[in-house]
Amino acid sequence: MMAYHRYARFAATILVAATHSRGMPSHWSATERHIPLGYTTSFNHVTRPSDWRDTSQLPPPVPVSPGHGAVTTGVYRNLFVEMGRDPVEVRQMLNQVTSQLLYGDPQTEAVLTEVGDGTAYITDIGDHDVRTEGMSYGMIIAVQLDNSTLFEMLWSWAKLHMRHNDPSDPRYGYFAWHCSTSGSSMDPNPASDGETYFATALFMAASRWNSTEYATEANTILACATNKTGIQSVTRMFSNSTGVASAPAQVVFVPYASSAAFTDPSYHLPSFYGLWQRMAPGAEAAFWGDMVTSSRQYFRLAATSSPAGVMPDYSTFDGRPTGSGRNFAFDAWRVAMNVAMDYAWNAADTWQVDYCNGLLEFFKAQNTTAPYANQYSLPDLRPLSHDHSPGMVAMNAVCALASNQSVAWDFVDELWNTPTPTGHWRYYDGMLFMLGWLHVTGTFQAHSTPVAPTPPSPSPPNPPPSPPNPSPPPPSPPSTAVEFQRNGRCLNNGAHEATLGGCYERGNNSANLWISNGSVDPVLSVASSLGVVDSTCAEGGKLLMAKISGKLAGAVAWNAVQSQLVLLGCPSDLCVGDAGTLAVMACSDQRSSGWTQKSLVSANPGVVPEKRSYRV
Repeated sequence: MMAYHRYARFAATILVAATHSRGMPSHWSATERHIPLGYTTSFNHVTRPSDWRDTSQLPPPVPVSPGHGAVTTGVYRNLFVEMGRDPVEVRQMLNQVTSQLLYGDPQTEAVLTEVGDGTAYITDIGDHDVRTEGMSYGMIIAVQLDNSTLFEMLWSWAKLHMRHNDPSDPRYGYFAWHCSTSGSSMDPNPASDGETYFATALFMAASRWNSTEYATEANTILACATNKTGIQSVTRMFSNSTGVASAPAQVVFVPYASSAAFTDPSYHLPSFYGLWQRMAPGAEAAFWGDMVTSSRQYFRLAATSSPAGVMPDYSTFDGRPTGSGRNFAFDAWRVAMNVAMDYAWNAADTWQVDYCNGLLEFFKAQNTTAPYANQYSLPDLRPLSHDHSPGMVAMNAVCALASNQSVAWDFVDELWNTPTPTGHWRYYDGMLFMLGWLHVTGTFQAHSTPVAPTPPSPSPPNPPPSPPNPSPPPPSPPSTAVEFQRNGRCLNNGAHEATLGGCYERGNNSANLWISNGSVDPVLSVASSLGVVDSTCAEGGKLLMAKISGKLAGAVAWNAVQSQLVLLGCPSDLCVGDAGTLAVMACSDQRSSGWTQKSLVSANPGVVPEKRSYRV
């Protein structure tokens, strides 16, 4: 089989405005290069930007690393705050970065696309496709932002379009790394970085939101990754027979044919393997512990690829550059993040401090007449490009978490002053940019508390026998909301959807919605921008949908099985648009079309519910 070469990446040139700005300067040119704000051309010392909150709040001489990792202490460092930035401003900047890349202008800013079936995907804008790399990054970003709705939308798309679900397929349980935006497979093979981030994101979601379902899904991925037997050249994702005495267990580049015979330094994530060790069943914990040790040792081997410790994109299991990834390029940017995250979380290997110090000193030395390049030949470290990329800036800033030298502040401040990626090649740079901001602000955390099992509900006592010929119950008292719906018509200027059996009322900043008891089967009438919606409900539940025009902060729908009103949160900023229609659905299951059930309000069957108002 030919070597499995995943893809080529392109990175946009960073241009930083003369004044502090999050957007691209108006004089942008593909050939220009500029020195970031706050630096001399020799990159020797960070200067105080004019917008610092207090002239006395200069960075400390050197970063002060804690003696124990954040997994033990629960303290995740915010390097911007350590430098003297205002914590409120830092949070605002983080929100601006993630909001722009997820929900910004779809033509020039966002990488997220929401689909009408309640799913969503992360688009490689430049190549107009979808990759497990971006999908799994998006899921882990959603966990760190505590956005369960986004997480479920991405995970649902990945399961539907990327996962191999046929038990007779040798790739069963793996994910096709490369799909079209319509969901068709463009390459059936998995890529180990996607599977690694999928499993970790699911474990984190299980811990953060106490979901046994997500924990089960994560363990299923890991069971698949460790139990393939080579049928039709589909192998295990983790080789425990590398032949390297100090690093016997390693992640492979692709668990398929000859691509399983080497590795990718940026796929080694000992911090994640340690999380798996804490979350996985006891019988598998020992193996993940071995993976932690092996990957830490592997980093030492791969760092010998160059005098500065700069690692290649691909290597043999003993760390030697190999194949088409012999040089430092786009994959290898992420090694800085992987090494520093392991130290920040666990503080178990002081070699990682020396590595980050040396790596940052190398790039500082490269920053002479222009910012350092984004690709270098190995082992001679000759620049192979003239671009300075925001994704790489973000990765080097994360390396500051494991540095105890003043050089770290240069890279942290460069991240602060780097515009959020926009344009045609914003996908890869943008995903790494979000990850970098989450790490450097202390927002990217190791959610790894094992999920508590749900205790069984106690059996109710046997009810007393019903008396013969019971009297009919008295009629329910009328609701106060009856005055808003009478004889099939909505009053007080409300609008009416006869097929839904409900009324709603529009105001300048609110939307009030009434849904009847669900006796009328609704007709699916979905806004064209949302596409086709599956009308099937689990457990025999009845689907109710409200079509709302204008602004809406939330919606109420009737759950016919449980005789309850369900308060649904908005799935996206579509809910607060100034025009158009929005379809809101509810089923009897906990998750309906990607929207998470927020709370329940009891109501009596057969009674028009009480008026509820939800303000934007």
